[in-house]
Amino acid sequence: MKKRIFAVVVFLLVNGLFAQAQNFSRVIEIKKNRMHGADVTSLQNRLLSLGFKQVGKADGWYGPLTEGAVRTAQHFLGFPRNGKVTRPFWTVVFDPGQEALLKSIGVISGYNQNAFKLTSNRIGTNGDFDDIVASSLNGEVKTVLFQHVNDGLIIFRFRVYYLPDRTFVVQDVYYGDYRIRIYLKNARGFFELKNGAPVQADPALEGILNRLAEYAAAGPPAPAAPAAPTVVPAAQPPAAPAPAAPVPAAPDPAAVPAAPAAAAP
Repeated sequence: MKKRIFAVVVFLLVNGLFAQAQNFSRVIEIKKNRMHGADVTSLQNRLLSLGFKQVGKADGWYGPLTEGAVRTAQHFLGFPRNGKVTRPFWTVVFDPGQEALLKSIGVISGYNQNAFKLTSNRIGTNGDFDDIVASSLNGEVKTVLFQHVNDGLIIFRFRVYYLPDRTFVVQDVYYGDYRIRIYLKNARGFFELKNGAPVQADPALEGILNRLAEYAAAGPPAPAAPAAPTVVPAAQPPAAPAPAAPVPAAPDPAAVPAAPAAAAP
């Protein structure tokens, strides 16, 4: 009975999301006169359920907090990061098949990307990357920043978000060209999202992306145990010389009795 009730609840939820996905009625965006309505409330409730806590509360008004959450979702889903809720974006957000991915993005979206802790570990082929390792977020996600600097110029920078069920690799610097590329890992390898649809990543990047993902999953290597200090025995004072054997004194002639005179014949 409980299984049947659970199945009915899941069926209703999924069908409710499908209905919401088809319920798009207008482009939602920031305007001088704030947009308000049931569609905004539905969007806010959906974002909150996915972990986008920066929305605050579902009040039906499309303001900067909700727009910020939309921009974050657009950023990770490969949409133009303009804060406009279009039909394609709305459809992806309400798609039950994207639930796990969207919840992962919701977890990551709350992370303070500036709270990195510098370490001295170096990884990668021939030590190509310096790494900066951040503490985990509520035990759910680990973040690792990899970068390589040459003569003060950032050559590469990759930020890895590692969750138990998926990995995000964000490339935001490449030879001084500031751009954002987001790669996700699945069974077939890494892919990018373009307007919510997967596009296989450049095969030339597969090696380094896998290396970054493996490192993020394993965490930084344990620091080498410090070498035991070499104990140098304290210098001992030189041993005292053994006393010389006593030399017998020469006999005093005066003390030696004279030999008896020989008897006359």
